[in-house]
Amino acid sequence: MAVCQDFSCRKSPPAHLHLTYYDTFDWRLNAANLRLYRQQHEQDSQLVLESLKGDVPPSFTSLSTVPKFAWELPASAIRQYIEPIIEMRALLPVAEIKSREDTLRITNKEQKTVATLTLQQDDIVLTSNHRQALPPRLVLHAVKGYENSYQKTRKKLEQDIDLTVLEFDQLLAALQQQGIAVNDYSSKLKIQLEPQARADLASKSILKRLYQTMLANEAGLKTNIDSEFLHDYRVAIRRTRSILTQLKGVFADTSAEHFKQEFAWLGEITGPLRDLDVHLLQFDSYADNLPAAHRAALLPLKEYLFQVREQRHQGLLQDLASKRYTTIQAEWPAFLDKETISGELPENAAAPIQELAKRNIWRSYRKVMKQAGALSMSSPAAAFHELRKSCKKLRYLMEIFQSLYTGNEIKQLIKHLKILQDNLGEYQDLDVQSLAIKQFAREMEGHGIGRSDTYMAMGILVGALQQKKLAVHQEFIACYTQFARHGVQQGFAHLFKPVNKQLELSQ
Repeated sequence: MAVCQDFSCRKSPPAHLHLTYYDTFDWRLNAANLRLYRQQHEQDSQLVLESLKGDVPPSFTSLSTVPKFAWELPASAIRQYIEPIIEMRALLPVAEIKSREDTLRITNKEQKTVATLTLQQDDIVLTSNHRQALPPRLVLHAVKGYENSYQKTRKKLEQDIDLTVLEFDQLLAALQQQGIAVNDYSSKLKIQLEPQARADLASKSILKRLYQTMLANEAGLKTNIDSEFLHDYRVAIRRTRSILTQLKGVFADTSAEHFKQEFAWLGEITGPLRDLDVHLLQFDSYADNLPAAHRAALLPLKEYLFQVREQRHQGLLQDLASKRYTTIQAEWPAFLDKETISGELPENAAAPIQELAKRNIWRSYRKVMKQAGALSMSSPAAAFHELRKSCKKLRYLMEIFQSLYTGNEIKQLIKHLKILQDNLGEYQDLDVQSLAIKQFAREMEGHGIGRSDTYMAMGILVGALQQKKLAVHQEFIACYTQFARHGVQQGFAHLFKPVNKQLELSQ
């Protein structure tokens, strides 16, 4: 090789590596410019985390198997770095590669290694019997302290051997070879609407995207990979119901009513399982609400929650295998693909989508302001719950139709709404959670699960949640005052207040 005319070259024995790359279903590590993989070489197995930006030095952890969740990793720099990024999402293998590396150690006159040149040949493992080769490549690595020798070696490779220096990402190359698109899934509703598009056609394009989200999450929901499959599935259901319920006169009343009932049923059958997921996701914070001496006594509750969750998951699987669900899966896409005959158009079907959206958002906003303005700290909890539901409906509409508005104004309004909604949501959640824990205590006692110290810990937890609920309730006035300030009201009026009454909406 030409480079060996100026340097001494020593060939190292070939190395065989088995790499398995990991990411979450929604590509959270890739979005953070990170690569996580298990590297197996002979008897050695390591988990490696690298940054594509080079702003984080590579981290290594000896590990024979990769656990499902970040919190199951041993205490290490890798766990500390990725746990807040992937949160509750499971680590999934996204590519498996077997590599052979033939390396030349390039040395100077003093026999010091100044660079290494590696011929790397990668095979993507498709099945146990099938592989697909990636193009071979030469990889030149510098050795610290010998940067000048590295540059000289690189220049010789480029000029004398006519090699081209390329940026290479092994994972992306492997995925591309298999026809897999990185970031092919996101829970965010990314759809660009044309302001003058017909309301029925634009609404159907949104509903199709939401149905695709449901289908994308269905397998993970059924196989119980992690809690976010169910969460994203339910968000798609709620957004679908929001369109069917709030955009009146876009679809025929009989069709809209039928599918509203069917999607309401989907919300009902998935709700109990999601409630258990929330309890389990909150469990560490539950324990943090207790004195240290009582935390261990709460563990039987966690075991019971897992048992109940498994029962509810099995119940949901039966519902998803039912004739009713199969019928929805046939009827819903057929409805979305069906063309509406001109003479049969409902009153608002041909209206410009932006005009219809802004009127509905404005009406929903006015309802929120009316309900919130009528509340006092002594108002019943049910009134706060109704306001919370109205805030959710408003936020869904704003998020669904966000692409109709340029600039950051609508994003800022959503942020203001979210502060109020989060306060109302936390208040409601704390109330529901404290009642549920009381019910779990009765159920556990009836089944002889747990001990007296467990029930005592649960009682202390209920008291702590109730105290926290009162504190959150006291924050409502500040949250509402922030949302109701003049600048925010002007923002809503500027974007959504109707300028004419040509489009009539049913109340």
